[in-house]
Amino acid sequence: MKKSQKKIVNAAVFVLLAYFVTRPMYYPGVGDNPKPRRISVQLQPQGGIVSFGEMDNFLNVWSEFLEQGFSPKDMPAMLTAETAYGKKLSSRAQRWIKAQGWDVDRFFYTGRRLKSVVKACQLKLLAQQTRESLEIQLEQTEDPDIRNSIKKLMAEQGRMYQAEKVSESEIEMVMPHLNVVSDILDGKLIYRPKRKK
Repeated sequence: MKKSQKKIVNAAVFVLLAYFVTRPMYYPGVGDNPKPRRISVQLQPQGGIVSFGEMDNFLNVWSEFLEQGFSPKDMPAMLTAETAYGKKLSSRAQRWIKAQGWDVDRFFYTGRRLKSVVKACQLKLLAQQTRESLEIQLEQTEDPDIRNSIKKLMAEQGRMYQAEKVSESEIEMVMPHLNVVSDILDGKLIYRPKRKK
């Protein structure tokens, strides 16, 4: 194979790989009668980290859950508590969640985890803004004691968002969509991704 042919093949492989890596893993049905969603319980991550596909599916099902009227108005607050709210739901609501392909406990765990990731993202943004402000102060100060104090504060800002104990991959996944994800979790926005054609 010639070098030019290898370059073309490599470029094609790279484009296909980039397409499949960046393409969301889940698309709900389109129209009035969406295709039923079935996620095998075995495919749902059992660990603590939430994947992009799981987040995408959760946000869509959560929006529908709130629209279905299964919950009181303060239902989004259920995602902030550590109690097992799935057991407090009506059997009809539990059946509905299971029909969407979710384990009820995992469904609420995913929501709580995403709330924690949103909070960590917000703290990270705040820490970055504070750090930038401290850097400006550091440049303008010549007193060694004040400079040391500012450096300590800057180091502390880097650790502040890590208090939520979420992974960097989850922060990177949510950060570009922070406001949208936050509003969906709070029930202020409805998530309806369109299927790519």
